[in-house]
Amino acid sequence: FASNASEIEPVIAAAKEKNVKIMEAFMWRFHPMNIRARQLVRDGAIGELRFFRSAFTFMLERGPNVRLDAALGGGGIMDVGCYCISQARFFFDAEPTKVYCRADMDAVYKVDTLASAILEFPGGRASFDAGFDLPFRCEYEIVGSKGRILCPVSMLPPEEPYLIIEPDGGTRTFETFESVNQWALEFEHLSKCIVDGTRPDYDLEDALKQQRTIDAVYRSIRSGSVELV
Repeated sequence: FASNASEIEPVIAAAKEKNVKIMEAFMWRFHPMNIRARQLVRDGAIGELRFFRSAFTFMLERGPNVRLDAALGGGGIMDVGCYCISQARFFFDAEPTKVYCRADMDAVYKVDTLASAILEFPGGRASFDAGFDLPFRCEYEIVGSKGRILCPVSMLPPEEPYLIIEPDGGTRTFETFESVNQWALEFEHLSKCIVDGTRPDYDLEDALKQQRTIDAVYRSIRSGSVELV
């Protein structure tokens, strides 16, 4: 949404002045598979949420690319790690209080190419790895006090999306979903909010909270220490 949290403040002011709807475009939040996973967590299907693990990586060829342009907000955290952060906030239904992150920085392009982080939430922890130096991975694991939920392909679901649910830590069930266009669902939601004059599920305050976490992650990379969000 922005390169840092300070860039969002004038957007919030302009949106209020002009009375317009603005929403950060995390399309995965509108996929029925991920909505179902969060509902299972909220319903206590795996007990109390304690830990969330995610990964979003792919191999990026070195060369001219916005993802490798530090001046344009390049780097793995900004490109794919932001999705992992968004997912952790989504499933915990809360904001992290502390973060710790280590990253490989490209000597030429001066951006992070592979990062690993821990996010401390009031009710548990989340960890993720993200970047451009590992094969394609796009998964999450939600671990509760009684069981877990696995999603092998989360941000870019296949034609036949599915969740693996282990409510008691042993019994395994598969829940499948129809193929949908999650970008279209996202667009339809915002369009309906504009037409009906209703508030989007994810407003500018959500975008600001997301960016504050990203900013803290980058501070941790630079300091080598735990940082407050």
